[in-house]
Amino acid sequence: MNLKEFFRPTNKSTLYWLILGVVVLVAGGVIWWSWNITSKITDSEPLVIPKTELKNNQPIDTSTWKTYRNEKYGFEVKYPEDFTINERLGGGEQNPNAVYFRSKSDDFFIKIDNGYQEVDLLPFKDYAMQISKNACDADGPSSSMHCEEISELSPFNDIRVAPAYEIYLNEIIQMRGKSNTQRTKGPIIAIDISIHTQGLTRGLFINLQGSSNNEEMIKKIAATFKFIE
Repeated sequence: MNLKEFFRPTNKSTLYWLILGVVVLVAGGVIWWSWNITSKITDSEPLVIPKTELKNNQPIDTSTWKTYRNEKYGFEVKYPEDFTINERLGGGEQNPNAVYFRSKSDDFFIKIDNGYQEVDLLPFKDYAMQISKNACDADGPSSSMHCEEISELSPFNDIRVAPAYEIYLNEIIQMRGKSNTQRTKGPIIAIDISIHTQGLTRGLFINLQGSSNNEEMIKKIAATFKFIE
């Protein structure tokens, strides 16, 4: 049969059914392919985006903690029962009052800063950043450290009785004969106590001195801060 005979009116119905069959086959193939891909995606392991690992994120039990009260500045904080306390009382910007909470591995300390003329008029957030950077400076026989910038600053919402900030700094360590190294220092919890002390002092800073990076403990100690009624 030639093409003219095939396309005669008597064969139009055959052509119609042939085209319809091809369309059905193609559509069926597309549907099967789509279902197969969807099935593989559904059956595979779900995509999990890893969260940033938190350091020392185990819950800390504070039910047995002791209370440190500072009558001069009218505040108190709680601390672990196995810590020891060492108060260093001084005066002036170079020798501020400080309270050290010592454990076997870490030294946490509270620095009570009276401020000084250059920063007294700054808003508390700017004042806290400046004091934190100044406290980072240290010189030794073979190395020195300083903080040129704040890497992170956010409100510390666990304290509701006074404005407070959580501060992290970019610390630069200079070793003689070696390249400079950088690390993140913090957190430092800065609390505005100026109103409660009638201008006697501006800020209270909770920090960590030691080799570990026990961020959770600093935050737990800071979260217990309150003014003495």
